[in-house]
Amino acid sequence: GNYRVEEVSPPTGYILSSNSISFTISNTQQERIEVSFPNTQRQIVISKVDDEGNLIAGARLAIYNSSGQKVQTFTSKTTPTVIKDLAVGNYTVREIEAPDGYQLNTTPQSFEITNTSQNIQISMRNSKNAISFAKVDSDSGAYVSGAKLRLVDSNDDVIEEWTSDNSLYTIYGLEQGTYYFEEVSAPSGYIRNTGRIRVTVDEDTTTHTYTMEN
Repeated sequence: GNYRVEEVSPPTGYILSSNSISFTISNTQQERIEVSFPNTQRQIVISKVDDEGNLIAGARLAIYNSSGQKVQTFTSKTTPTVIKDLAVGNYTVREIEAPDGYQLNTTPQSFEITNTSQNIQISMRNSKNAISFAKVDSDSGAYVSGAKLRLVDSNDDVIEEWTSDNSLYTIYGLEQGTYYFEEVSAPSGYIRNTGRIRVTVDEDTTTHTYTMEN
């Protein structure tokens, strides 16, 4: 008789084969008939990118199933992360730790795997933290131009140096740690502020403004 073999359900982590293989068995059939079904392994490709779309390393992410159980964790790299062994079901990707210098992405992304699902692409974005610095007049609160300012780390190494103008000065992507905001020289007509303003950057830091008066 004539027969046809079709795949009904693929192995875990593989895409259902659409192949249909037909064969015939005769009354005089003696040789064994072998039927081979190639399966392609399904890929869940997860990319961690910055606001410009560049891949970033150092984010800790976790994948949860529909019961809320954590089924896999990984750390992002400068290449996409490929997950191949997830069974059929509904899943959620969450960021549990941001890369150094970036804000935590608190928006989870969900996806569903079915027997017929092809490769799934997921992109999760991180914005850099933004620390702003203001130099103002102690009486009027107006911005003061011409002050030479700097930010140093806990070892007094200079991270960045600038001259104030009539606006905030913002540094993006500071790594976690303790810093100090200092005035190097005062603008004309003002007395130098000799104080140091402590700046703390941790995993919860998103944006913050530090103000120094003259």
